[in-house]
This record gives sequence, C-alpha cells and structure tokens, in this order.
Amino acid sequence: MQKTYDASKLFTASIGYMIEDWETGDFDKFPWTMGGNADWSIVTENPQEGIYCARSGNIIDSQTSNLEISINVSADGELSFYRKVSSESNYDYLKFFIDGSLIDEWSGNVSWGQTSYPVSAGLHTFVWQYYKDYSVSTGEDCAWIDYIIFPTPEPPVIPPYQTAFDESGSTPEGWYNGTEDDFDWVIISGSTPSPHTGPSGDHTSGSGFYFYTEATYNNPDFRADLITPTFSLFSLTNVELRFWYHMWDDDYNHMGTLHLDVFANELWVEDIMTPISGNQGNQWFEQVVDLTAYEGAVVKFRFRGITGADWASDICIDDFQYPVT
Repeated sequence: MQKTYDASKLFTASIGYMIEDWETGDFDKFPWTMGGNADWSIVTENPQEGIYCARSGNIIDSQTSNLEISINVSADGELSFYRKVSSESNYDYLKFFIDGSLIDEWSGNVSWGQTSYPVSAGLHTFVWQYYKDYSVSTGEDCAWIDYIIFPTPEPPVIPPYQTAFDESGSTPEGWYNGTEDDFDWVIISGSTPSPHTGPSGDHTSGSGFYFYTEATYNNPDFRADLITPTFSLFSLTNVELRFWYHMWDDDYNHMGTLHLDVFANELWVEDIMTPISGNQGNQWFEQVVDLTAYEGAVVKFRFRGITGADWASDICIDDFQYPVT
C-alpha cells in the first residue's frame, strides 16, 4: 500500500450547505488529500464561478493526479460539481470515483458543465483523477473542477453522551475506523486473543465489550485510528471528556502508545492529552481530558494507537463519556 499517494481524511461540518469553490485561494477550507504523481493546484484561469478553481497537476504519460476527500453523509442526497477538460479524446480522462468505483469520466475538449450523482447515507470517499495513457498529449492536457456541493454531513451529537461499547458487540453508531492508518480497532468481549497482554474483560462489568488494537502481525509502530461521532460543545463550560484504558504487556515491556486527537475548525489537532506509553499494568485506568480550549466548537476525536515492539502490545479503551459529571 503506497500511503504517500493514497490517503483520505474525514470531513464534517455542522450546518448548511457545504460548498467548495476555492475562493479562499487555497485547499485549506476543507481537508483535501492529494495523490498520484502531481498535486492539484488553485488557479485563476477561466474559473466557472468566482476568481479561483482547481486544476489537475502537470503529469506525463502513464501518470495520474488525484484530489480526494471523505465525508460522513447522514441521509441520502447528491453531490454536484462543475468540470472542464482539455485532453486527448478517448485516451486522457478526468475520472470521478466514489468509494473506489468509477462513476463517470470525460475526455477531449469539454467546456464547463455541471454534473451530479446520488450518494447514500454513510462514510464515502470522493476522488477526482486526471489520467494520462502511455503516449500523446493534446490541448492543455489537464482538467479543472469548481463549485462542488457536498451532501449534508452527519449532524453533531448533543450532550450528554456516553457509551460502554456494549451495543450487542457492534460498533456504536457514528464510530468508525480511519482510512489513513495500518489496521483497525476491533470490538471484543472477554480477553484479547494473545496471552500476556490485554484485559480479562471490559471495564464496565467484566462481561461487556470494549475496543482494542490487535498487535499480533501489526507491529512494530503500526497505527490504528478509531474516530468518534461528531459532538457539539455549544453552551458547555469547563467541559471534560472521560474514558478508560488498559495497556498491559506482562513483563515484556513492549507496549506501544495511545494518543488522543481532536478535529476542530476543519483541522486535526494531535495529542490533546499527554500520550500514554509503555506498560501500565494489568488493570483499567481512568483518563480525563480537558476540552475547555474547544468550548463552543463542533468536534470529533481520534484514538490513535501505535503498537509496540511485538505482539504483546494490545491497547484497549472502554466507557467513553462527555461531558464528565
């Protein structure tokens, strides 16, 4: 897997239409990810609307230039955008993908025009790719996109919120594994499969469920991202978040590190608590995190687990809650 050229980020917002027209003059309004052999750029040459639009990167034969984003869609809707192409007809294409499936493509001399596609509720990845075949260049040999209207994202959860991950052993609504990491968090009951690491049961009752990272075959320094639903911190003061964690590796001292990040103001902020690293002993510990810096914001959190030196470095979390009462 070439993560340098294939990555995605989750985007969420709280209200209204989500429109990307690049009138900020950059890619900072939403967390876009670039891929392929050359990055897209913001240009002022004949945009469909306003002053700016996005243009595919300068590539040569048998190369691609990708622009990518992922969002959670709370209800069935549609995505629309304007596109323009100047390329070798029937050979070099602007391609549009949803969740890795080719949805549409254009080649030749294509003027600005709007197109739209249905999108079902759930997490989706959207990719715009300019593709060149093995020979010949025609026209300006690139593509442009402008004025994207995204489907409405998931609404924020209003507090209070808590989960013990005991929903019949299934991932709670709104929680999901990231797409930029190496492996997934898993929900489980009882002990983890490997001996000498992990708890004998969950924190809540000993017989419920919890999330953990399976370090066997995923070490060393493998990353697993677990992302929460979107939460509203409106009208809250002195707000805190609480969860319980278990990080034990018997006497091997090969335990990894647990990080907590926050997505706020359209950016990921890493390590809003001091990372927890190393063998913590065979018991559950409470962790309370100060969120006063994000009062009034709409946020989501990311548990970022990094495995240790070998298989005996399972990281576990349970009983997530905010605000702390």
